[in-house]
Amino acid sequence: LLSTLYPYLSLLLLDCKHYDPAALRQVTGGALSLWSANLRAALDAGVPVAVRIPVIPGFNDGLQHAQGFAALFAQFSFPPGTTFELLPYHTYGKSKWERLGLTYAMPEDARVEPAVIRDMEACLAAHGCTIVHT
Repeated sequence: LLSTLYPYLSLLLLDCKHYDPAALRQVTGGALSLWSANLRAALDAGVPVAVRIPVIPGFNDGLQHAQGFAALFAQFSFPPGTTFELLPYHTYGKSKWERLGLTYAMPEDARVEPAVIRDMEACLAAHGCTIVHT
């Protein structure tokens, strides 16, 4: 259980790939309810949290998605110091997929425009999220 690690953590990085449970399950196989439960437990235990959003073209990029993330995050009481970071899509893992004999599904020219990231960050900031860049 993740909670057994809390006494040893100075910061928990939690990636949030999508705010819609059906979209998340369809693309990643993951459950938003598990992510939410882990976040809530960490916050309840007083573990500092940094929420990261990997921004993927055609999946969770754009202002409407930022609004969806903001609505999701509004369900939680984040203490001061909680940070949010948008991580633009990159192809760093492509060679790993190829070594595993898997097909890398994203087109070679897939990217998220910097203006989209800025708009998403502005939306989240307007909803009280402290945006950081690491």
